[in-house]
Amino acid sequence: MNTTGRIFRVSLLGESHGDGVGALLDGVTAGLPLRAGDFARDLGRRRSGEAGTTPRREKDLPVLRTGVFAGRSTGAPLLIWIENQDVRSAGYERFRRTPRPGHSSKLPGRREASWSWTTTREG
Repeated sequence: MNTTGRIFRVSLLGESHGDGVGALLDGVTAGLPLRAGDFARDLGRRRSGEAGTTPRREKDLPVLRTGVFAGRSTGAPLLIWIENQDVRSAGYERFRRTPRPGHSSKLPGRREASWSWTTTREG
């Protein structure tokens, strides 16, 4: 998980080739009006056909799993989860032994000589 911030913390989690991606926001003020549709504009930039995206088709429907009740933030950490539905793990097979520079998969190999991907989501 990648985390930034001290008073307002943002942690990114998940994998584009896994079950989903999400963000955990800690420090959200209680009582703010909040609904999943508030994220639609930003998620639109991730859609297929936009610059820097893949050809996969995803609905990108966020689910507010924690931190919201009756349309308002509770003050508890807010978990926003986006399920991946068009997962093609086979497309990542060539990176099992050669991680991509600029991606977080490159770092573990430098820290641990025994690092390697041993499983994929699909077969």
